[in-house]
Amino acid sequence: MSIREEVYKNEQKGIWQGRFHDLHPKPNKFLIRKLATIDELAHLSVKKRRSVLRDLWLVKKETILAEQKNVSRKETVYIKTVIQAWLDTLKAKGGLNRTIADYATSMNYYLDAVGNHDIYGFHQTFEIRVLNYLSHNRKDATVSKHIECINRFWSWAKKKKYVDDEVILEPPVVTETPPRPYTKHHLSILEKEIRRLEHKNAMRTIVLMRETGMRPGEVWAMRLTWLIKDNEGDLWIHIQDDEKLFNAYGDKYRVKGRHEGFVPCSETLMHFISKDERSSDEVWWLDRGNGVQHWTRHDAFSRYFGRLCKKLGLEGHKPLHSIRSYVITELLGVDQSIDTVRDLARHSKFDTTLLYRNALNNKIAQKKKRAVNVLPKFDEEP
Repeated sequence: MSIREEVYKNEQKGIWQGRFHDLHPKPNKFLIRKLATIDELAHLSVKKRRSVLRDLWLVKKETILAEQKNVSRKETVYIKTVIQAWLDTLKAKGGLNRTIADYATSMNYYLDAVGNHDIYGFHQTFEIRVLNYLSHNRKDATVSKHIECINRFWSWAKKKKYVDDEVILEPPVVTETPPRPYTKHHLSILEKEIRRLEHKNAMRTIVLMRETGMRPGEVWAMRLTWLIKDNEGDLWIHIQDDEKLFNAYGDKYRVKGRHEGFVPCSETLMHFISKDERSSDEVWWLDRGNGVQHWTRHDAFSRYFGRLCKKLGLEGHKPLHSIRSYVITELLGVDQSIDTVRDLARHSKFDTTLLYRNALNNKIAQKKKRAVNVLPKFDEEP
């Protein structure tokens, strides 16, 4: 019997189910297991859905076999096998390649710390061993992200009955630090060097980010068709997903946080666009002049500005994100409401915008310190 015949749609329950004839302990009977909800796979083509259901059926079969082995305990199931089953399930369900790669990295660190133990063999000492391993030359925020990935694996393992009790590792306490924006002086240094280099697309990057506060990835992915004129003749940028643009992991481009939106163009930016000479073949904001992206990979885009800022002595900042930080901080500094700034920045969380206000307060505090030191000096009394 083919796998296609073993999979069917249960309209009443709203799920896809799989039959497993050779896994039931009694003859002439079969097991039935849920593979996915109908809604989860509704966006796929018929051909792609068949392929995904086939993969889910195979993964589920391996899961049932592992469960049966755990019940009998005739054979040890090692955690590395379960990790692979988890990653295969995520891939079969259409998970982002980058996300799966991040999970795989975290679990490889876990294996490096404690080894490939029996799935039932988690010991209390493992937690401190994992934390010690992860903490070596890594920031608390990075360690916390890896711990979160590891905890997601154990949550899945419990849900799939690989283990009886869920394992939860305690991440380190992470203190949110305010972003470190560029100053106007920093931006002047950067722009002066780009003009000297006569790098047209680097200048387009700086001007667009400086005037809108867009994310670096959005600037890299921006097509000229994102520029839209309203009824009053003003320009807006429609930040959106792109089904034809892929990142280095093979994932389709998605706006961070799935926050598509419209960003207004300032008068300065509209003037820049009107004076920016382009050929009729250009497609991208950062175009080579022939319809091809100047930087075809986002990481190459970031590295270029990283090297440039290091050359100019602008280290200690995130090369491009610090421009976005500059815009947000400046807007807060001219008494724009936090809600307005949050909408322009398209932050998912209100607390993220508040971090920039903390950065502004730090900037003001530094100005106050410099101000008091300008006061006339008096001789001390003998």
